[in-house]
Amino acid sequence: MTWPLAEFQIDVDVVSRILGEQHPDLAAGDLTFVGEGFDNSLWRLGREHLVRLPRHRVAVELLRRELRWVPELADRITLPIPRPMRIGDPSSTFSAPWSIVPWLEGEPGDVSPITQIDDSSRRLGEFLREMHQPAPIAAPTSEVRGVPLARRQSSFDDQLVRAAHLVNSEAARAVWAHGLAATPWSSDPVWLHGDVHPGNILLMDGMISAVIDFGDLCAGDPASDVAAAWLVLPEQGFTAFRDAYGRLDRMLERRALAWAVLFGLFFVNLGTEGRQNYEEIGHNALRQAIQHSRSLDGT
Repeated sequence: MTWPLAEFQIDVDVVSRILGEQHPDLAAGDLTFVGEGFDNSLWRLGREHLVRLPRHRVAVELLRRELRWVPELADRITLPIPRPMRIGDPSSTFSAPWSIVPWLEGEPGDVSPITQIDDSSRRLGEFLREMHQPAPIAAPTSEVRGVPLARRQSSFDDQLVRAAHLVNSEAARAVWAHGLAATPWSSDPVWLHGDVHPGNILLMDGMISAVIDFGDLCAGDPASDVAAAWLVLPEQGFTAFRDAYGRLDRMLERRALAWAVLFGLFFVNLGTEGRQNYEEIGHNALRQAIQHSRSLDGT
């Protein structure tokens, strides 16, 4: 995994023009560039709105997925999430769809630490419990989330080779092997957020206040989402997370730990590309997943 290059030209003039063309009642609001995620360019509009535009072509389908499914899921989610308020259509000014969502207050978890550990852990566990409900047949699926771990073997191997000089490769392989050996998911697919990591949560006063970026929304095995217990939270929060989630059996836990190791390697390698806070997130996830896996073994 590498940070994708932008394929669409996005600047304040482009955003101003498409607002004036399609949502003129909002066009007078002040526009402030917030930043770029893996998939989207983000612009605060006035005090209450956020404009999200895909940065590259793969992200277009992810945004369409949000527009289609997030409104149906939002009513059952307790934490604030970015339910689409307005839709932007492709045009001669900007050739991809885009969206306007509520502005959610808070600092991203990749730049702000969780200090309210028990409450944050409980909120994350409740969020995933609310998400992980049976998905309809028409729900989107993913090639990289919610799938059997064996399908990610080549990705795990590649990421581990890239990070081998920075991580405990033997310990990471052991956690991965335990996940592969665990009983696979055999129930009907459930809804998954698909990308629960520190950059996709918001914090206020050190506590999780919102979950954002549903572009990887899909249906499948919940283990890839449950990996957030070690990717997002301090290690002291696991008990509160587990109790709030309420359905974490040993096999799901083993698979989720393997996913946490894979995600940890992704973040370490993204960190070596210049995103230093991502490398720290990756090392923390690896340390916690390896330690927790050993505790399950009694070692």
